[in-house]
Amino acid sequence: MDRLKKLFKGFIDELEAESLEKLADVPEWKLDNYLISSSTETKTKKIQLIQEKFLSNDKVYMILTQDLNNLKNEINNTKKLQILSIDDKLLESQGYSEANKERVYSFILEVRNII
Repeated sequence: MDRLKKLFKGFIDELEAESLEKLADVPEWKLDNYLISSSTETKTKKIQLIQEKFLSNDKVYMILTQDLNNLKNEINNTKKLQILSIDDKLLESQGYSEANKERVYSFILEVRNII
């Protein structure tokens, strides 16, 4: 079970790092366009707020965090993992590229192998 938790945590960390990397390259004036009250915030704080907003709208990220929380709180509930039911339509609706879809499917395969 610990191996499965580490796998989930690692994938979540990758998604968070990728979103931070993308946002770090955006000019501050563009960041201001995404926030209502941005005048008093530092660029780092703006990036953090936008990242939280972005990730909270990413269904895959939300499913991963819910599954990880369920794994932490319950013993042997691998049958309830929502990540195993992700399909192409969901990934396409979230704007996932072919490469990102392959990463998600590879992750799902790893999860199935551990279960």
